[in-house]
Amino acid sequence: MKKSILVVSERKETLKQVRKSLSEVYEIITFNNLLDALDMLRESDFDVVLLDEYLTWFNFSEAKRKLNGIGKDFVVIGLLDEENEALIQEMKEADIYNYLLKPVDVKEMNRIMIPALRNLEIVKEKRKLEEKLSDSED
Repeated sequence: MKKSILVVSERKETLKQVRKSLSEVYEIITFNNLLDALDMLRESDFDVVLLDEYLTWFNFSEAKRKLNGIGKDFVVIGLLDEENEALIQEMKEADIYNYLLKPVDVKEMNRIMIPALRNLEIVKEKRKLEEKLSDSED
C-alpha cells in the first residue's frame, strides 16, 4: 500500500511539482490552505504532512500547533525554497521532523521518509501499548 502524503502550500506550482514528482511512489493529496488541510486530516489518516514555508496566516510553529491539535500521529516535513538558518531554527523549535528543498524529488523524499516512517510506526506502537496498559489498569 502506498504511503499517503498531505501537501499544504499556497503556491499552485509547488503543489503541481510535488504531485508530479511523488505520485508514482506515494498517494498525494494537496491543499492550498492549512485550514482545509486540517479538515481533511480530521477525516483521513496520513503518514506525512509536507508543509510549505509559504502559508499566509501561519508560520511553522503556528501551523504545527494546529496540526498537533488534531491528535493523530503523522510526520511533518517542511518545504523550503532554499536553506535558511532562521527557518530551519524555527522548524526545530516547532518540532518539525525535517525539511526538503524544492523542487522535491523522490530520492531525497525517500531519504527523509524512510526513517521518519520508522519513527512513526514506533510512536503508533507505543500509543497502542499505552492504551492497552491503561485499559488493563481500569
